[in-house]
Amino acid sequence: MLRTDLALEAKEMYHEKVGDTTEIEGVVADSKEIDGVIVTHVEILNEKGSNNIGKPVGNYYTLEIPEFKEIGYAYYHLVSELLSEYLKKILPCMQGKTALVVGLGNRHITSDALGPFAVDKLIVTRHLFELAPKSVGALGSLCAVSPGVLGGTGIETAEIIKGVCDKIKPDAVIVIDALASRKTERVATTIQMSDTGINPGSGIGNHRKEITKRYLGAPVVSIGVPMVVDSLTIAYDAIDEIGMIEKTEILNKIGKKKQDENALFIVTPKDIDKLTTQMANIISSAINITLHNIKIEEIDSYLG
Repeated sequence: MLRTDLALEAKEMYHEKVGDTTEIEGVVADSKEIDGVIVTHVEILNEKGSNNIGKPVGNYYTLEIPEFKEIGYAYYHLVSELLSEYLKKILPCMQGKTALVVGLGNRHITSDALGPFAVDKLIVTRHLFELAPKSVGALGSLCAVSPGVLGGTGIETAEIIKGVCDKIKPDAVIVIDALASRKTERVATTIQMSDTGINPGSGIGNHRKEITKRYLGAPVVSIGVPMVVDSLTIAYDAIDEIGMIEKTEILNKIGKKKQDENALFIVTPKDIDKLTTQMANIISSAINITLHNIKIEEIDSYLG
C-alpha cells in the first residue's frame, strides 16, 4: 500500500486501482488554478466515500505550488493570502473567540519541524486580554503550543493537547504537521487543509491517538505539508513510469518490501531546511492574517 496523507492522492490512487476516472461514490472533487496555484477541493460526503479512499468524512483543500522552490517574495504573499482565504472556509467564525494553534513534530529534525517553526512566527495574544487588555486593540485571541514528540516527552501528543484544551477551552484548534506524500513532486510544494482533524504519523505507518473534535471537544482544522516520501514509493513510481516488460513482477516485489519495516527509508529534499522555513512562514502568515484580521505587511511590526 502506497503511503500518503493527502486526500488528493488517495483519490488518485483509487482511480489507478479501478482503472478509470469515473466519479467516486460518496466523493466530490473539483480543481481550479489561481495565479499559478492549483486549488483542489475534495469533499468526502459519507461513509461510503470514506471507505472508498480511506479518509475521514469532511473537506480537504489542497494548494499545489509547482514553482514553490523558486518562490519570490510577492508570490509568498500571494500563497499566504490564498491559504488564508481557504482557511476561513473551514474555520468556524472566530470573532470574539479563542483559537489554539498546535505545532506538531520534532523541531530537532528539520523535515519534521514544520509545526514548531510555524508556531514560532505566530502573534500570540490570549494572555494579553487578561494582563494588558488595552494593548490588544482589534487583534484576535490566539494561543499556541509545540508539545514535542512521544519519544521526547513520554506522553502522547494528543493527551497533551487534550489537557490544554480541557484547561483553556478554545473555540477552535488548528494543528500544523509535516505530512508524507506518494509523489516526489508534491514534497514541499503542496499544502493541505482539512476539517477532519489529524492522526499523527499515519502517513509513514505510525498509528497514534487521533486529534479530532470528538477527542478534544473543539473543532479541529489541520494544515499540513508533505515533507517526506518513502524510498520504496520512489522506486515504485520510477519503474511504473519506465514501463518495463517485467514491471508487474518487480512492482509486486516492491509491494512486499513495503511490508518490511527494515526496508523502509524516509527520503526528504537536500534543501529541506530552506523549504521547511519557507512553508512555515507561509502557514504562520496565513493564520495571523486570518485570526487577527490584519494585512500580511503588518505581521513583522507585531513580531518585532
